[in-house]
Amino acid sequence: MRTANINDRLVLVYDDGVVDVETLRVYLAEEHGLRMAADRLHVARNTVTYRVKRAEELLPATTITGSSLELRLALEIAQTLYD
Repeated sequence: MRTANINDRLVLVYDDGVVDVETLRVYLAEEHGLRMAADRLHVARNTVTYRVKRAEELLPATTITGSSLELRLALEIAQTLYD
């Protein structure tokens, strides 16, 4: 895994695809609320749904659906360093 900047967005790059850090960070901050995350990101709810499903495919199984405190902290740190 490595990080990259695609269209001014921080992403995690894996062999099989990318995870949009900002989408995942906002989705978790909104307590898995797709509509609220979409509103904050100014994108369609289906876009958030797709990005979250893609992240679930690429990240370890319990990372998103389980206790997300560690992931949220890591994403906040990554976003802070990126900004």
